[in-house]
Amino acid sequence: MTPLLTRNRFARPRTPTEIVDGVWLLGSHRVNFYAILDGRSITLVDAGLYGHLRYLHQWLAATNRTMQDIEAIVITHAHPDHVGFAGDFDRRGVPVYVHEQDLAITQTTKPVDRRPASSATCGDP
Repeated sequence: MTPLLTRNRFARPRTPTEIVDGVWLLGSHRVNFYAILDGRSITLVDAGLYGHLRYLHQWLAATNRTMQDIEAIVITHAHPDHVGFAGDFDRRGVPVYVHEQDLAITQTTKPVDRRPASSATCGDP
């Protein structure tokens, strides 16, 4: 079996980088999202692809933060590589901000999740 990273160029993770004070570049080498820090509070700009949730978990663990520190997500536009895991946060009550013309797209986008239903959450790993 071919490893995922060999088959899928979108799955190659990038090293999280603080590009300016308090702004982190996360995601993969092809699809990015950002974390903006204000003390313990985190605002995400975009939500990558759904599978990029694992990169967020890794960064949170490395920076001693949790999913509960995420207070909002701002979606720049409703392409699948920007909406990604935002729906999980919306269902948890975290505000997700998106332009009204993109709202219908974000509400109908559902991830393809092959994990058992009991493990398909955005909670801490």
